[in-house]
Amino acid sequence: MRQKEQIAQGKVIDITEVFDTTPERLFKAWTNEKDFAAWFGPEGFDAFYCKLDVRVGGNWKAGIATKEGEEHWFEGEYLEIIENEKLLFTFNHWSEHIIAGEETIVNVRFSKANNQTIMHFNQAVFKTVESGNSHNTGWLSTIICLKNHINKSG
Repeated sequence: MRQKEQIAQGKVIDITEVFDTTPERLFKAWTNEKDFAAWFGPEGFDAFYCKLDVRVGGNWKAGIATKEGEEHWFEGEYLEIIENEKLLFTFNHWSEHIIAGEETIVNVRFSKANNQTIMHFNQAVFKTVESGNSHNTGWLSTIICLKNHINKSG
């Protein structure tokens, strides 16, 4: 994985990843329900629910589960959308072990670089370093799933 990673030193996640695809294809992977459900979640999780209302003020919600049935839910609201360039949305996560209430902002940007796309992912601000580091680990694995999905589906 050709990735520049900055572990959440404090309460922010910054990940930059290069994909062998177009910004349009990568943007679609984030905004099309079928695509999103195919890759969303860390390795070992499957998305069983996905609803995306991709418009400013629209909501999104996804449910993922382990093979043992442990569920995690995520939801938020789209704040800014620039087609094929940027997604800005709120992010809430809860499960049996996590109580909702820690809302963060996710900023995903796509830029063309020759025949590739650079995706810059930022999530902030976490209440604790531990929470930021936990999400960082999850997102690093999730981005591997996204890369695998893009490589398989074109």
